[in-house]
Amino acid sequence: MGGKSSPEVVEEGRRNPPDGKRARQQLQSMSKVQPEIQEVRRMLVSGAVECPIDGQGRILIPPHLREHASLERDVTFAGVGARIEIWSKERYEGEIRQTRERSREIATIAAQLGL
Repeated sequence: MGGKSSPEVVEEGRRNPPDGKRARQQLQSMSKVQPEIQEVRRMLVSGAVECPIDGQGRILIPPHLREHASLERDVTFAGVGARIEIWSKERYEGEIRQTRERSREIATIAAQLGL
């Protein structure tokens, strides 16, 4: 690593699907007030920033993202396609629990989007 590459860190809870342009176009035509559609929009909008790697190979996450994601000591790296998400361990476990509880609803929304 040695400081030569700068990974992107995507704000917690945001995703950028492989065909993001098509998904964004579909979302533009959908309800602007339906809460579930707004949640999907938030999930798909990327808030990526470049993060330097220090001399010891550590990813230096900006303070505003550490605060936003409640990153302190224990973190979780979640593989999502060709990238990773960095979460506080506690928040990630809560997100996974909620996703499992809403799996049918989320599947329906994804199907409506043609995903």
